[in-house]
Amino acid sequence: MVLCFDEVLTGFRIGLGSGQGEVGVTPDLATYGKAIAGGFPMAVVAGCAEIMDLLLQDRVMGAGTFNGYPMGVVAALSTIRILERDNGVYFKIVDKRQTRLVNGFKEISQRHAVPILITGFRGYFATHFSDRDAAWSVRDLVEVDSQKGEKWRLSLVEQGIWPMWGPKWFVTAALTEQDVDKTLEIADLSIASL
Repeated sequence: MVLCFDEVLTGFRIGLGSGQGEVGVTPDLATYGKAIAGGFPMAVVAGCAEIMDLLLQDRVMGAGTFNGYPMGVVAALSTIRILERDNGVYFKIVDKRQTRLVNGFKEISQRHAVPILITGFRGYFATHFSDRDAAWSVRDLVEVDSQKGEKWRLSLVEQGIWPMWGPKWFVTAALTEQDVDKTLEIADLSIASL
């Protein structure tokens, strides 16, 4: 049996070791998306020699639009160098900004008596309007109020805050403290309008 980690969301967002570094498990294969290249078009399949050698032996096809794409490789190398700086200070900044956002959203929702469940990990989280304290599987999210979530998201967009489609939020070190302040200010107004 081959163990494969899909690191498209976790790869190089939660740490240089990605999800596997967080859980202490080295998979046989891992896939990564554009976060490895700082958002530049890039994808990576990495794995143990036994499996990767099958590509070299032409026993499996490894075709891809961006194979051998030098701009993506340069972007990936540059991104990794930035993430390595100062013992990973980038990830400490992300933690600080995300903690402020998450705690702020929770405080705002409590003050307005609008229950919110926040799920995720470093660099990514999702907001769900739900009475649940935690979600352990997608089944736990079936009863979230997605209409309220979409109304909140559209209210944020109308006031200049652009989260991802649906409940997703991606946090980077490019966010400033002022960005977080403004987001929380607008989130407060938006939740109050629900």
